[in-house]
Amino acid sequence: MGQAYSIWTPVVIGRLKSPHRIKEEKSYDIEKSYQSVEDVKVKARNYTVLPQGQLIEVQIRLDILCLLEDFLGTMHLISKEEIVKEKIALTDFDTYIDRYEEIKYVVNNIDLTSHCELNGKNIKVAYFIDLIVIATSEQMIKLSTANEVEPINDSLQDVLTRLRQEVQQVEEEKAELRRKIFFYERDISSLKKGLKKAENKNSNLNKELKQYYYIVEQLKIGIKEKEMRLNRYENVYYNRDYTEHFAPLAEDDNETQKLGSRIKKMFMANN
Repeated sequence: MGQAYSIWTPVVIGRLKSPHRIKEEKSYDIEKSYQSVEDVKVKARNYTVLPQGQLIEVQIRLDILCLLEDFLGTMHLISKEEIVKEKIALTDFDTYIDRYEEIKYVVNNIDLTSHCELNGKNIKVAYFIDLIVIATSEQMIKLSTANEVEPINDSLQDVLTRLRQEVQQVEEEKAELRRKIFFYERDISSLKKGLKKAENKNSNLNKELKQYYYIVEQLKIGIKEKEMRLNRYENVYYNRDYTEHFAPLAEDDNETQKLGSRIKKMFMANN
């Protein structure tokens, strides 16, 4: 008869009957007004589960990233951190969970979606988290060597079958986690490309703005020169008008003097 071995391993004893949804909306005041929301990402950094009698409290640490565009086309990244706390009843599990038993809970995030709204100097971020909580317990499993001649009893065979199923399930969950990590890294890469594009756009806008200021200065100089020339033309016009207005008066005085001299001569001749 071969030698039997015993090991301690986590065994799944229950899970939520259906995915649990968390819905929250957060409002943040920002320093200045922006034109639009370019993108928003909400990522779960880690999960913690705390037993609380007939309830468990799921704590999720979130990173909230909002990419905003101002009225000059410049992109700004606003980051916030939140801790979500959600209570779930033990009766929501598919099997009975003993509150006094030492249980380790594992959270599997199924989906996380988010939405951001901009209103002046305030942004509102709404997010929805769908998750599954798995309850596990450390149990001792007896294993036998391959050359053991004694038949395996039904209860041990059931345990081994369940263990293989749980291992397969864990592998599937790990594969799903790797897939989500891939998408997360891809989103970060896309966000970096967006920031790089925004920086290039800002650089071009700064060049255009400098050129605009240069053109405005040139126009100011041109307008000032035209005003100076116009003032000179106005001075010449008013001087000419003054001469034309008073010149005929001078000629009338000469004619009057000539007429008086002739009258005087006539009186002297008659005498």
